[in-house]
Amino acid sequence: IYLIIKISRKIGLSAETCGYMQLLRTIYKRDSMNRRCIYFAVIMLVLTAAGCTAPDEYKWIPWYEFRGHCYLKLHISVESLPDEAEVFIDGVSKGTTPCSFVYESTRYIKGEKRKLPMPDGGSSFFETRETGFLGETEIEIKITKQGFKPVNKTLILEDYFLSDSLDHKKIYEKSLKLSYTLKKQ
Repeated sequence: IYLIIKISRKIGLSAETCGYMQLLRTIYKRDSMNRRCIYFAVIMLVLTAAGCTAPDEYKWIPWYEFRGHCYLKLHISVESLPDEAEVFIDGVSKGTTPCSFVYESTRYIKGEKRKLPMPDGGSSFFETRETGFLGETEIEIKITKQGFKPVNKTLILEDYFLSDSLDHKKIYEKSLKLSYTLKKQ
């Protein structure tokens, strides 16, 4: 079309004819851009369809809800400055600093679970998702020493364990180190 417009101007065609040719040229440019957009859309559609139809690693296996319990063990070590401060956990004396003890709890959990077979025919395993604790366990820690202000700290046991991958009847353990500086009264 561009060549036709140049040739028509050289031969001396009227301005109306040249205007008509320019209109055709504008339409051709727009049409070319529309074609490019259509080609791009078709290519993206093919790529998307190919990605969505890829085979899964496992056949579709439904999820089922479960409720159960797990065991939590929190190994707590407490230090203070100055040493020899008395440590109370939920009102029970655990000794003087530095000291260590284990806090154990059975927590109820809920979530979704499914049983997946091993691809090579081995034993199956379980996959969990959207798990969480049903409630909270508060641990009250109090550190006292004669002539110093007592320090109180409340810990929530479940905050120290990731709840997104819990499983029924499993034991989960963590360690926690607490350091306190006591102020004189």
